[in-house]
Amino acid sequence: MKSLRAVKRLFFLLVLAQLALGCREGASKTISPEPTAQGADPNAPAAPDFTLQTLDGKTASLSDFRGRPVFLDFWATWCPPCRLSIPLVKKIHQDYSDKGLQVLGVSLDEDTETVAPFARNYSINYMVLLGGNSPIQSVYQVRGVPTFFLLNSKGQVVRRWEGFDPRLEPHWRMEIENLLSQPK
Repeated sequence: MKSLRAVKRLFFLLVLAQLALGCREGASKTISPEPTAQGADPNAPAAPDFTLQTLDGKTASLSDFRGRPVFLDFWATWCPPCRLSIPLVKKIHQDYSDKGLQVLGVSLDEDTETVAPFARNYSINYMVLLGGNSPIQSVYQVRGVPTFFLLNSKGQVVRRWEGFDPRLEPHWRMEIENLLSQPK
């Protein structure tokens, strides 16, 4: 009985560690150290632009949303913490899209045929972009998923969060409300 309890405890601790750290791919995808999060520095560089395919076969570029704050969610269908974060990202989209926030989910799945059914199954209500076969993961130095970025209306990185913890939501909301309250 004690060994079963020990196995359950170890499993629980491993699940917690995975949630806190997020999912990481193999060393071949690991890139240089994480850049520091940039605050509302008027001289902060713009986030790199990209153009990716949407689930409906069109394309969207980050620059299409200049003038609006953007919440970027880098995720993958195979990542358990990503799956746990989706309801909160959906709620962020629901609560702030009519106030000017653009939420973009960037799937890093290389098998893009799995993304559309997954998005339907999870009722994802924000724009999903297919980034798995592009250099976007390297360009944004995404070492694990989920990774979230908040960009101001000028396209500058304001915050970066790696991994998922449900306690992130109030931090996301505070940063988003701060951006939405700033004059354009």
